[in-house]
Amino acid sequence: MKQLKLDAVAHDESYKERIISHSHISITSASSGVNKLLPNFDEKFTAYMFHLRNELLDLNGEHILLVPNFKVRLPDEIKEVLKQYFMLVKCKATLCTHFLKG
Repeated sequence: MKQLKLDAVAHDESYKERIISHSHISITSASSGVNKLLPNFDEKFTAYMFHLRNELLDLNGEHILLVPNFKVRLPDEIKEVLKQYFMLVKCKATLCTHFLKG
C-alpha cells in the first residue's frame, strides 16, 4: 500500500488498470482459467474490487490508509461482496457456489 500513489487507487480508471487488472490476472492464473466458466465473472470481479476499495480504504488524505478496524471489517466485507456480487450460499459443511444471476 505504501508503494502505491493515492492517484493510482483513488481514480477509477487508474485503479482498474493498475490494481484490478493485475488482481484479475492473478486470479485467472491461480484458478487455471476456471473463472472464465463463471457467468459475468469479469464484471462481478471488477464491482467486487471497487466495493472493497470504497469500504476498506481511506482515500481522503495525502496517503492511502486502511479504515479503522480494518482487520475486524475485512471478513464481513468479503462475505458481503461474495453474497452481493457472486450470490454464494452456504451448504452444510461446505461452501457451494450458486451463480443465480447471469
